[in-house]
Amino acid sequence: MENLRRVLTGILVFCISISTHATEKNDRFRILGPSSVVCVGQKIQLEASGPQNGYEYYWYPENKVESPFQKITNYTPTETTELFVVRRGHSNFNNPDTAYLTIKVKEKPLTVYGPEFVCLGSSASLEVAPNVSNPVWSTGENKHQVEVTKPGIYKVTANDGCILLKGSHYIGSKTDPLSRIMANRNTDLCIGDQIELRSFSAVNPFWSNGSTARSIIVKEAGTYELRNTNECGIDKTTIEIKTHTVRADFIPSATELQISENLELFNHSKNGIRYEWYQDGHLFSKEENAEVRFQAEGTYEVELHAFNEYGCKDEMTYPSIIVVSEEEATTANKRDVVFPNSFTPNGDGKNDEFRIYTGDINNLDVTIYNRWGQVIFESENTSDLVWNGTDAAGNKLEDGQYVITYKYINKYGEPISNTSTVNILR
Repeated sequence: MENLRRVLTGILVFCISISTHATEKNDRFRILGPSSVVCVGQKIQLEASGPQNGYEYYWYPENKVESPFQKITNYTPTETTELFVVRRGHSNFNNPDTAYLTIKVKEKPLTVYGPEFVCLGSSASLEVAPNVSNPVWSTGENKHQVEVTKPGIYKVTANDGCILLKGSHYIGSKTDPLSRIMANRNTDLCIGDQIELRSFSAVNPFWSNGSTARSIIVKEAGTYELRNTNECGIDKTTIEIKTHTVRADFIPSATELQISENLELFNHSKNGIRYEWYQDGHLFSKEENAEVRFQAEGTYEVELHAFNEYGCKDEMTYPSIIVVSEEEATTANKRDVVFPNSFTPNGDGKNDEFRIYTGDINNLDVTIYNRWGQVIFESENTSDLVWNGTDAAGNKLEDGQYVITYKYINKYGEPISNTSTVNILR
C-alpha cells in the first residue's frame, strides 16, 4: 500500500512539472505595466511576467528603477523611456528571455526665448516662462534663465503639472565688426592719379567722405576713415593718401643762335630727381643740365621731362629756338630784339644775367617794373642790354615775374614799342 502511494505521488509531481513547464513555455514573456501615456513624475509599478521561484530578473537601465534585481519594481518616469528586463532560469542560465516596454509620458513643446546670435566675447540670455517647474538645461543648469557665450543648440525640459515640456533654441554667433582698408595701389599718388579704397568687410561700411559704398575712388590727398558697424559694435580705421608734385622748368641760354653754336639748358625743376631732354621728340640727354647744338637752320623745340622719387612726371616745352646762319644773323632778316623769358642770377656763373640781343635798330630804351608797377631798372639809347637782377640801389630782387617795356627805331626809321615779361629764378 505504501509503495502504491509513492508511485501515485511521483506521477502527480511529474504531471504538475510538465504542466508548469508547458505553461511557461507557451506564455509570452512580457512586462506588465501601463499601456497608455502617464504623467511625468508619477510612480508606477512594473512586473515581469512568470514565476517568482527558479528565476532571476535584471532590469535595465538599472539606475532608473527602484529594484533592478526584483521581479516587481517601481519606476518614476521623467521622460519617454524604453525599459527592458532579462529573466534567467536557474536550470538554464545561459538561455535568458528579454521583455521590452516603452513608458510614454505626456509631452508638449516648450518655448525658449532668446536672441538669434551671441557676440564674440559677450553673453546672451535664454529663458523659459516662469510658470513652468523644474527647468533643466543641456548646460546642466536648473533655473529659468541661463547665460550662454557660445553658439549651438541649447535644450531644456520642464514640467507643467504632470506634462513634460521640451524645448530647444539655436543661437548663432557674430563677431565684432572688422574695419580694414584695401588699396589697389601705393598710397603715394601723383597729381591727377586716383586710387580705389575698398572695405574688407561688406558689413555697413561708412567712409569719412559720406559714402556708404564698399569701395570709393580717391584723387585728393588726405586721411580717409572707414567705419564698419553691426549689432556687436563699431570698428574703424584710417588710411593716409599723399600726393607728390614735380615741376619741370628750364631756361635756354638763348632763343636765337647760329648754326653749330652750343645752346645751354639750365634746369630749374622742383622736386625732380631724374630728367630726360628731348629735341623735336628725340632724347638727347639725361643730365640735370644739358647742352645741344643745331647743325641746320630752322625753328626747334626743346622739351624737358622731370620725374620725382615716386615716378611722377611733369613736362616743359620751349617751342621756338631759332637757328640761323652766320650770314643771316647779320642781315636785316634777323629779328630786331631777342631775349630769354627767364634767368638765374644766383652767382653760379650760368645764366646769371638777362641780356637783350638786337639787330639793325637804334635808340633802344628799356624799362623794367616790379609787380606793383615800380621802376626797378632803366636803360636808354643802348644797343645790347645786360641786367643782373638787382634794383637801382644794387639790392637783389626776389624770385618772380617782372614786366619789360622797350622801344626803339627800326631800320626803316619807324618807332616801335612793345611789352613783355621776364622771370627771375634763383
